[in-house]
Amino acid sequence: MSAAMSPTHTNPTYADGPGMPTGQGALTVIATATPRPLPMLTNSRLKCYRRCPREHHFSYRLGYRPAVEAEAMRFGTLFHRALEAWWRATDERLAAALAVLEQAIGDGSDPFEVAKARALMTGYHARWIDEPYEVLEVEVEFNAPLTNPATGSRSKTWALAGKLDVIVRDQRDGRVLIIDHKTASEDISAGSSYWKRLRLDSQISTYCVGGKALGYDVAGFVYDVIAKPGLKPLKATPPESRKYTKSTRPRRTRIPSTSSRPRRGSRTGTHRSTARQSSRTPTSRATCPS
Repeated sequence: MSAAMSPTHTNPTYADGPGMPTGQGALTVIATATPRPLPMLTNSRLKCYRRCPREHHFSYRLGYRPAVEAEAMRFGTLFHRALEAWWRATDERLAAALAVLEQAIGDGSDPFEVAKARALMTGYHARWIDEPYEVLEVEVEFNAPLTNPATGSRSKTWALAGKLDVIVRDQRDGRVLIIDHKTASEDISAGSSYWKRLRLDSQISTYCVGGKALGYDVAGFVYDVIAKPGLKPLKATPPESRKYTKSTRPRRTRIPSTSSRPRRGSRTGTHRSTARQSSRTPTSRATCPS
């Protein structure tokens, strides 16, 4: 007699049968293999591999992470948190976003970066507050199968995954749009190379698949790009990182004069006295006739 087992558990059962130990002490374990989840293929991981396979190996296979977060990444994360609060709020959106930035100061964020984010958030609010968008999702994760577009078969090696910043419905025509936030320090004017690169980015395709996996009929994609100001404060080098070098500029030394011109009042100045005498002109006196 054998007991049926749950597919998600491994439970001991007593079994009797041909070739089986008999008696109450005979213990046989019957296990059901649980399929392992497929590794997630995100847009960030794809970009990392395209940029440098070795970086991908260290980051995603070995699990290495930078000891110090880069300034651009740190500011992007800070501003992204403010954007999330803005889109989640149903009323007083600007106040909700600024409250997140104020809290960041208490958490040890750079006051200059917080001030820069506050100014950008104020301009962002003025740009987007009047858009007729109904917010459907904010910072929602998705998990979708990776399918072959030619055969429709699913991959047995990878699965698509990611996080969508915002999903909205345009109230003017009812279309569902995905909004993706980006902060950039380069030129984002019309016709710049920044937009040309985005046209070749596979992120749109991946996120559209993710939106459909969440049950939305995605009709478009909006790149919400915020240009970061180039102003930076002048920061002094920490004392422990300062390096001092010896000065290589030669010292100014006074070289004694080698002129043979005699000093004033010298007895050997015959040339001077002769010159003085030659400069004198004889004088004549008028005499009265006797």
